[in-house]
Amino acid sequence: MEFLFNNIFDEKKYNSLRTTSEKIKYFLENDIFEIQKGECLIPTNGIKCVPEEYIDLNQFDALPFRINESYRTDEYVIGINWLFLLEIFEVFKTQLDLLDTSNEIDFNLNFLSNVDEQLNYLQEVIKRNDPFKLKCFTVEYNIWTDELILGAGTEYNFFLISESYQIDYILGKVYLGSTFDFEEYSNLSEFGKSLSKFLKVKYCLFHIKNIQNLVNDNLESIDTLNDDIENYNAYCAAYFFDKIGLVKKMQQAGFTQTKIYSIIGKITSTHPKTIEKKLRQLLIDSKTSESIKHPKTRKMVREIDEILNDLNYL
Repeated sequence: MEFLFNNIFDEKKYNSLRTTSEKIKYFLENDIFEIQKGECLIPTNGIKCVPEEYIDLNQFDALPFRINESYRTDEYVIGINWLFLLEIFEVFKTQLDLLDTSNEIDFNLNFLSNVDEQLNYLQEVIKRNDPFKLKCFTVEYNIWTDELILGAGTEYNFFLISESYQIDYILGKVYLGSTFDFEEYSNLSEFGKSLSKFLKVKYCLFHIKNIQNLVNDNLESIDTLNDDIENYNAYCAAYFFDKIGLVKKMQQAGFTQTKIYSIIGKITSTHPKTIEKKLRQLLIDSKTSESIKHPKTRKMVREIDEILNDLNYL
Protein backbone atom coordinates (compact mmCIF):
# COMPACT_ATOMS: atom_id res chain seq x y z
CA MET A 1 0.00 0.00 0.00
CA GLU A 2 1.30 3.46 -0.89
CA PHE A 3 1.03 5.96 1.96
CA LEU A 4 0.10 9.40 0.67
CA PHE A 5 -0.74 11.33 3.81
CA ASN A 6 1.62 10.23 6.58
CA ASN A 7 3.82 13.00 7.99
CA ILE A 8 2.87 15.52 5.28
CA PHE A 9 2.17 18.39 7.67
CA ASP A 10 4.82 20.60 9.18
CA GLU A 11 3.87 20.68 12.87
CA LYS A 12 4.98 24.28 13.42
CA LYS A 13 3.07 25.41 10.36
CA TYR A 14 -0.05 23.52 11.44
CA ASN A 15 0.09 24.90 14.99
CA SER A 16 0.43 28.42 13.63
CA LEU A 17 -2.93 28.21 11.87
CA ARG A 18 -5.50 30.03 13.99
CA THR A 19 -8.71 30.26 12.01
CA THR A 20 -10.93 27.58 10.56
CA SER A 21 -10.54 29.07 7.07
CA GLU A 22 -6.74 28.81 7.30
CA LYS A 23 -6.94 25.18 8.34
CA ILE A 24 -9.46 24.28 5.64
CA LYS A 25 -7.21 25.85 3.01
CA TYR A 26 -4.16 23.99 4.37
CA PHE A 27 -6.05 20.68 4.26
CA LEU A 28 -7.16 21.41 0.69
CA GLU A 29 -3.62 22.28 -0.36
CA ASN A 30 -2.44 18.89 0.91
CA ASP A 31 -5.38 17.00 -0.64
CA ILE A 32 -6.67 15.76 2.71
CA PHE A 33 -9.84 17.71 2.02
CA GLU A 34 -11.58 17.68 -1.34
CA ILE A 35 -14.29 19.81 -2.92
CA GLN A 36 -17.51 18.45 -4.35
CA LYS A 37 -20.15 20.25 -6.41
CA GLY A 38 -23.40 18.32 -6.55
CA GLU A 39 -22.45 14.76 -7.47
CA CYS A 40 -19.19 15.86 -9.12
CA LEU A 41 -15.85 15.75 -7.36
CA ILE A 42 -13.62 18.69 -8.24
CA PRO A 43 -9.91 17.79 -8.33
CA THR A 44 -8.28 20.45 -6.17
CA ASN A 45 -4.57 20.04 -6.88
CA GLY A 46 -4.41 22.14 -3.79
CA ILE A 47 -7.00 24.90 -3.81
CA LYS A 48 -5.50 26.41 -6.96
CA CYS A 49 -8.05 24.68 -9.23
CA VAL A 50 -10.98 26.26 -7.39
CA PRO A 51 -10.78 30.08 -7.43
CA GLU A 52 -11.30 31.35 -3.92
CA GLU A 53 -13.79 33.92 -5.12
CA TYR A 54 -16.23 31.02 -5.67
CA ILE A 55 -15.80 29.79 -2.12
CA ASP A 56 -15.35 32.34 0.62
CA LEU A 57 -13.61 30.21 3.25
CA ASN A 58 -13.84 33.05 5.79
CA GLN A 59 -17.52 32.25 6.22
CA PHE A 60 -16.48 29.16 8.19
CA ASP A 61 -14.42 31.04 10.77
CA ALA A 62 -17.38 31.17 13.11
CA LEU A 63 -17.28 27.36 13.26
CA PRO A 64 -14.76 25.24 15.15
CA PHE A 65 -12.42 23.31 12.87
CA ARG A 66 -13.00 19.56 12.81
CA ILE A 67 -11.27 17.19 10.42
CA ASN A 68 -14.31 14.93 10.34
CA GLU A 69 -16.79 17.71 9.54
CA SER A 70 -18.07 18.81 6.14
CA TYR A 71 -18.18 22.51 5.31
CA ARG A 72 -21.04 23.46 2.98
CA THR A 73 -22.01 26.39 0.81
CA ASP A 74 -24.97 26.66 -1.54
CA GLU A 75 -22.97 24.96 -4.33
CA TYR A 76 -20.00 23.25 -2.74
CA VAL A 77 -19.16 20.73 -0.06
CA ILE A 78 -15.67 20.63 1.43
CA GLY A 79 -14.78 17.47 3.30
CA ILE A 80 -12.45 14.56 3.75
CA ASN A 81 -10.72 12.83 0.85
CA TRP A 82 -11.84 9.19 0.93
CA LEU A 83 -8.34 8.06 0.03
CA PHE A 84 -7.20 9.55 3.33
CA LEU A 85 -10.02 7.84 5.20
CA LEU A 86 -9.14 4.42 3.77
CA GLU A 87 -5.43 4.92 4.41
CA ILE A 88 -5.84 5.95 8.03
CA PHE A 89 -8.15 2.99 8.68
CA GLU A 90 -5.70 0.55 7.08
CA VAL A 91 -2.87 1.87 9.25
CA PHE A 92 -4.97 1.56 12.41
CA LYS A 93 -5.99 -1.98 11.49
CA THR A 94 -2.39 -2.98 10.79
CA GLN A 95 -1.24 -1.49 14.10
CA LEU A 96 -3.75 -3.66 15.95
CA ASP A 97 -2.67 -6.68 13.96
CA LEU A 98 0.97 -6.10 14.87
CA LEU A 99 0.01 -5.38 18.47
CA ASP A 100 -1.29 -8.77 19.54
CA THR A 101 -3.26 -10.63 16.90
CA SER A 102 -0.90 -12.72 14.81
CA ASN A 103 1.91 -12.93 17.40
CA GLU A 104 -0.33 -14.39 20.10
CA ILE A 105 -1.87 -17.00 17.80
CA ASP A 106 1.45 -18.00 16.23
CA PHE A 107 3.03 -18.32 19.68
CA ASN A 108 0.31 -20.67 20.95
CA LEU A 109 0.32 -22.75 17.77
CA ASN A 110 4.04 -23.41 18.24
CA PHE A 111 3.21 -25.58 21.25
CA LEU A 112 0.66 -27.68 19.36
CA SER A 113 2.27 -30.19 17.02
CA ASN A 114 -0.87 -32.25 16.43
CA VAL A 115 -3.15 -31.04 13.61
CA ASP A 116 -6.32 -31.77 15.61
CA GLU A 117 -4.99 -29.78 18.57
CA GLN A 118 -4.17 -26.84 16.31
CA LEU A 119 -7.63 -26.89 14.73
CA ASN A 120 -9.32 -27.13 18.13
CA TYR A 121 -7.31 -24.17 19.42
CA LEU A 122 -8.13 -22.03 16.37
CA GLN A 123 -11.83 -22.90 16.62
CA GLU A 124 -11.83 -21.96 20.32
CA VAL A 125 -10.31 -18.56 19.51
CA ILE A 126 -13.05 -18.00 16.91
CA LYS A 127 -15.77 -18.90 19.43
CA ARG A 128 -14.32 -16.55 22.08
CA ASN A 129 -14.23 -13.68 19.58
CA ASP A 130 -17.58 -14.27 17.87
CA PRO A 131 -17.36 -11.89 14.87
CA PHE A 132 -21.12 -11.59 14.58
CA LYS A 133 -21.52 -10.16 18.10
CA LEU A 134 -19.10 -7.23 17.94
CA LYS A 135 -20.23 -3.91 19.43
CA CYS A 136 -18.88 -1.27 17.06
CA PHE A 137 -19.58 -2.61 13.58
CA THR A 138 -21.15 -5.48 11.69
CA VAL A 139 -19.36 -8.36 9.99
CA GLU A 140 -20.63 -10.14 6.90
CA TYR A 141 -19.78 -13.41 5.20
CA ASN A 142 -18.93 -13.13 1.50
CA ILE A 143 -20.12 -16.37 -0.08
CA TRP A 144 -18.21 -15.70 -3.32
CA THR A 145 -14.79 -15.28 -1.72
CA ASP A 146 -15.50 -17.51 1.30
CA GLU A 147 -14.28 -14.90 3.77
CA LEU A 148 -15.47 -12.54 6.47
CA ILE A 149 -15.63 -8.85 5.59
CA LEU A 150 -16.34 -5.70 7.56
CA GLY A 151 -19.86 -4.35 7.17
CA ALA A 152 -20.62 -1.25 5.14
CA GLY A 153 -19.73 2.02 6.83
CA THR A 154 -17.09 0.59 9.18
CA GLU A 155 -14.32 2.84 7.87
CA TYR A 156 -16.54 5.90 8.12
CA ASN A 157 -17.60 5.05 11.68
CA PHE A 158 -13.92 4.84 12.59
CA PHE A 159 -13.29 8.18 10.89
CA LEU A 160 -15.95 9.92 13.00
CA ILE A 161 -14.34 8.94 16.33
CA SER A 162 -10.63 9.15 15.48
CA GLU A 163 -9.92 12.85 14.97
CA SER A 164 -6.89 13.11 17.27
CA TYR A 165 -5.46 9.89 15.81
CA GLN A 166 -5.84 11.30 12.30
CA ILE A 167 -4.07 14.55 13.17
CA ASP A 168 -1.19 12.62 14.76
CA TYR A 169 -0.92 10.53 11.61
CA ILE A 170 -0.72 13.60 9.38
CA LEU A 171 1.94 15.09 11.67
CA GLY A 172 3.96 11.86 11.61
CA LYS A 173 3.43 10.97 15.28
CA VAL A 174 1.57 7.83 14.20
CA TYR A 175 2.86 5.65 11.40
CA LEU A 176 2.76 2.06 10.22
CA GLY A 177 4.78 0.04 12.71
CA SER A 178 4.45 2.51 15.59
CA THR A 179 3.03 1.22 18.86
CA PHE A 180 -0.61 1.89 19.64
CA ASP A 181 -1.75 3.01 23.07
CA PHE A 182 -5.45 2.66 23.87
CA GLU A 183 -5.01 4.98 26.87
CA GLU A 184 -3.73 7.76 24.63
CA TYR A 185 -6.69 7.33 22.27
CA SER A 186 -9.35 6.30 24.77
CA ASN A 187 -12.18 7.12 22.36
CA LEU A 188 -10.88 4.33 20.10
CA SER A 189 -10.74 1.73 22.86
CA GLU A 190 -14.03 -0.08 22.20
CA PHE A 191 -13.68 0.15 18.44
CA GLY A 192 -10.12 -1.15 18.66
CA LYS A 193 -11.15 -4.11 20.82
CA SER A 194 -13.89 -5.07 18.36
CA LEU A 195 -11.55 -4.73 15.40
CA SER A 196 -8.89 -6.77 17.19
CA LYS A 197 -11.40 -9.60 17.69
CA PHE A 198 -12.32 -9.48 14.01
CA LEU A 199 -8.64 -9.65 13.01
CA LYS A 200 -8.06 -12.62 15.32
CA VAL A 201 -10.92 -14.51 13.71
CA LYS A 202 -9.65 -13.66 10.22
CA TYR A 203 -6.17 -14.88 11.14
CA CYS A 204 -7.55 -18.10 12.62
CA LEU A 205 -9.58 -18.78 9.48
CA PHE A 206 -6.43 -18.17 7.42
CA HIS A 207 -4.58 -20.78 9.50
CA ILE A 208 -7.44 -23.27 9.31
CA LYS A 209 -7.50 -23.05 5.51
CA ASN A 210 -3.74 -23.56 5.39
CA ILE A 211 -3.95 -26.61 7.65
CA GLN A 212 -6.82 -28.08 5.63
CA ASN A 213 -4.92 -27.53 2.38
CA LEU A 214 -1.83 -29.16 3.87
CA VAL A 215 -3.85 -32.17 5.07
CA ASN A 216 -5.51 -32.51 1.65
CA ASP A 217 -2.12 -32.32 -0.08
CA ASN A 218 -0.77 -35.03 2.23
CA LEU A 219 -3.79 -37.24 1.57
CA GLU A 220 -3.29 -36.82 -2.17
CA SER A 221 0.37 -37.73 -1.74
CA ILE A 222 -0.59 -40.84 0.21
CA ASP A 223 -3.11 -41.81 -2.46
CA THR A 224 -0.49 -41.30 -5.15
CA LEU A 225 2.01 -43.36 -3.16
CA ASN A 226 -0.52 -46.16 -2.72
CA ASP A 227 -1.26 -46.08 -6.44
CA ASP A 228 2.46 -46.28 -7.19
CA ILE A 229 2.88 -49.24 -4.84
CA GLU A 230 -0.11 -51.04 -6.38
CA ASN A 231 1.19 -50.41 -9.89
CA TYR A 232 4.65 -51.63 -8.93
CA ASN A 233 3.35 -54.82 -7.30
CA ALA A 234 0.95 -55.48 -10.17
CA TYR A 235 3.71 -55.14 -12.77
CA CYS A 236 6.02 -57.51 -10.88
CA ALA A 237 3.21 -60.06 -10.41
CA ALA A 238 2.25 -59.89 -14.08
CA TYR A 239 5.89 -60.27 -15.08
CA PHE A 240 6.40 -63.26 -12.75
CA PHE A 241 3.32 -65.19 -13.90
CA ASP A 242 4.12 -64.47 -17.52
CA LYS A 243 7.74 -65.62 -17.13
CA ILE A 244 6.83 -68.93 -15.47
CA GLY A 245 4.40 -69.62 -18.30
CA LEU A 246 1.20 -69.46 -16.24
CA VAL A 247 -0.40 -66.89 -18.54
CA LYS A 248 0.39 -68.99 -21.60
CA LYS A 249 -0.90 -72.18 -19.90
CA MET A 250 -4.20 -70.53 -19.05
CA GLN A 251 -4.55 -69.25 -22.60
CA GLN A 252 -3.92 -72.78 -23.92
CA ALA A 253 -6.52 -74.12 -21.50
CA GLY A 254 -9.08 -71.83 -23.11
CA PHE A 255 -9.34 -69.25 -20.36
CA THR A 256 -10.59 -65.87 -21.54
CA GLN A 257 -8.37 -62.85 -21.01
CA THR A 258 -10.86 -61.50 -18.47
CA LYS A 259 -10.66 -64.79 -16.54
CA ILE A 260 -6.86 -64.70 -16.61
CA TYR A 261 -6.82 -61.13 -15.26
CA SER A 262 -9.28 -62.12 -12.54
CA ILE A 263 -7.27 -65.18 -11.41
CA ILE A 264 -3.96 -63.30 -11.19
CA GLY A 265 -5.76 -60.41 -9.49
CA LYS A 266 -7.15 -62.70 -6.78
CA ILE A 267 -3.75 -64.31 -6.19
CA THR A 268 -2.06 -60.90 -5.81
CA SER A 269 -4.99 -58.96 -4.25
CA THR A 270 -4.92 -56.61 -7.24
CA HIS A 271 -7.80 -55.28 -9.32
CA PRO A 272 -8.14 -57.27 -12.60
CA LYS A 273 -8.06 -54.05 -14.62
CA THR A 274 -4.65 -53.23 -13.13
CA ILE A 275 -3.37 -56.71 -14.06
CA GLU A 276 -4.70 -56.24 -17.59
CA LYS A 277 -2.92 -52.91 -17.87
CA LYS A 278 0.38 -54.35 -16.66
CA LEU A 279 0.23 -57.43 -18.93
CA ARG A 280 -0.29 -55.10 -21.86
CA GLN A 281 2.66 -53.05 -20.63
CA LEU A 282 4.76 -56.23 -20.67
CA LEU A 283 4.12 -56.55 -24.40
CA ILE A 284 5.33 -52.98 -24.86
CA ASP A 285 8.43 -53.72 -22.80
CA SER A 286 9.03 -56.83 -24.94
CA LYS A 287 9.40 -58.90 -21.81
CA THR A 288 12.89 -57.54 -21.10
CA SER A 289 14.11 -55.44 -18.23
CA GLU A 290 16.16 -53.08 -20.42
CA SER A 291 13.13 -51.16 -21.71
CA ILE A 292 11.58 -50.75 -18.24
CA LYS A 293 12.04 -47.13 -17.25
CA HIS A 294 11.42 -47.14 -13.48
CA PRO A 295 14.65 -48.17 -11.64
CA LYS A 296 12.80 -49.90 -8.79
CA THR A 297 10.69 -51.98 -11.17
CA ARG A 298 13.70 -52.79 -13.32
CA LYS A 299 15.59 -54.00 -10.23
CA MET A 300 12.71 -56.25 -9.16
CA VAL A 301 12.41 -57.74 -12.66
CA ARG A 302 16.09 -58.62 -12.60
CA GLU A 303 15.68 -60.26 -9.19
CA ILE A 304 12.77 -62.33 -10.54
CA ASP A 305 14.90 -63.37 -13.52
CA GLU A 306 17.73 -64.41 -11.18
CA ILE A 307 15.37 -66.49 -9.02
CA LEU A 308 13.91 -68.24 -12.05
CA ASN A 309 17.38 -68.87 -13.46
CA ASP A 310 18.45 -70.42 -10.15
CA LEU A 311 15.36 -72.64 -10.19
CA ASN A 312 16.34 -73.92 -13.62
CA TYR A 313 19.49 -75.43 -12.12
CA LEU A 314 17.60 -77.37 -9.47
